[in-house]
Amino acid sequence: MARALDHRDTVDTGLAGMLRRLVRPGLIDNEIESIVALGIRLYIAQIFYRSGIVRVNSWDSQEFMFTDIHPVPFLPPSLAAPFTTFSEIGLAMAFAFGFLGRLSGMGLLVMTLVIQLIVAQTPQGVENHIGNSVHYFWMLLCLVVAINGPGRMSIDRMIWDRIR
Repeated sequence: MARALDHRDTVDTGLAGMLRRLVRPGLIDNEIESIVALGIRLYIAQIFYRSGIVRVNSWDSQEFMFTDIHPVPFLPPSLAAPFTTFSEIGLAMAFAFGFLGRLSGMGLLVMTLVIQLIVAQTPQGVENHIGNSVHYFWMLLCLVVAINGPGRMSIDRMIWDRIR
């Protein structure tokens, strides 16, 4: 007996295929896991969003901050300040709403890795106590969503249900 073809039997190409791969439902499919994923997303997002807003509200001091307090070794301060601020706010908002949840989770994971393993190890980072063991917890939470997806209560799920 022949079985019916479904979306997994076709090769996804182009923009629609890329979008399907980025927002496909993950391992998080039941209600409890989706609530946990939402809680993780909101918890992590508010940390980064608040940090980005503080940067915006104190913009005049950002070049000083990225030069003397927490320099990013591979970015000049004039680029690090806007890049970091945009990333903190943009990725946090995407993560909170579950839009490209895996990708935004990986972005926040990479930011936290850079903070903990690169910036915190600079002389200024050590002196200003930039490193913090809570960063490892944040990385774990970002990794959970990056691997499992943002759950049912997400824009990704709405997109997936519409294009499927």
